[in-house]
Amino acid sequence: MDVFTAFHFVISIDNHVYGFKKVSGIARDIETHQYQEGGCNDYVHIFPKPVSSCKTLSLEKGISQSGFFPFYFIGEHIESLTLEVRDRKNVLVKKYMFHHLIVTKWEVQELNATDNGLLIDQFELQYEEFTVVDISK
Repeated sequence: MDVFTAFHFVISIDNHVYGFKKVSGIARDIETHQYQEGGCNDYVHIFPKPVSSCKTLSLEKGISQSGFFPFYFIGEHIESLTLEVRDRKNVLVKKYMFHHLIVTKWEVQELNATDNGLLIDQFELQYEEFTVVDISK
């Protein structure tokens, strides 16, 4: 049995593969500037502002089959990574390519000796851009 079947989010960096249970921060947005033209009372003009911040990709509950796990190294630059979203039958549903990432945070969720909680690592990576890969081909 493939160890990654229980992990629906598979990340590939170079030849290394990682599985994660939870991923967030896949988004695109832009701020706009509204301009009211004199004598025009029906609408306002909307113009895009320059992008002023990068986005943060959050990863949680990860595993790896290799000893190389770059997410522990704060400040580590990762040129690109691929994120595959898989369904419960391990069929590829969606695929994303992220470029120019930097590991900005590693955090272990609260450790409590009085409950039976899991030791869960959370990672944050800031990225400059991403694309949605066409998987229909």
